[in-house]
Amino acid sequence: DAAGFRPTNSSARAAPSARAVRFYVANHLMDRPDGVGTSATYNYRHFLQLLAIKIRQREGETLEGIRAELRETTGDALERHVAQALAPARMTRDRQSGVTS
Repeated sequence: DAAGFRPTNSSARAAPSARAVRFYVANHLMDRPDGVGTSATYNYRHFLQLLAIKIRQREGETLEGIRAELRETTGDALERHVAQALAPARMTRDRQSGVTS
């Protein structure tokens, strides 16, 4: 919501739960974390994958479609996609608050 997105998919939530993250990992939407159990850690790529999933869900894409997209996306492309998706919302917010780049 803070990014300025309005979901077209009513099942898309702004902040995923730990259970949702485990679901995404189990269904190959996100890479497995490093370590197991309580020592499992997530890195920057996981964060980008999670953002990409939430962005595409809010745009109305199905999980199967998102899985297919992410399967073919490199780390650099994933980062660019997330940045481009969030940039319009940030620019609008910056203009409203008078911030210049």
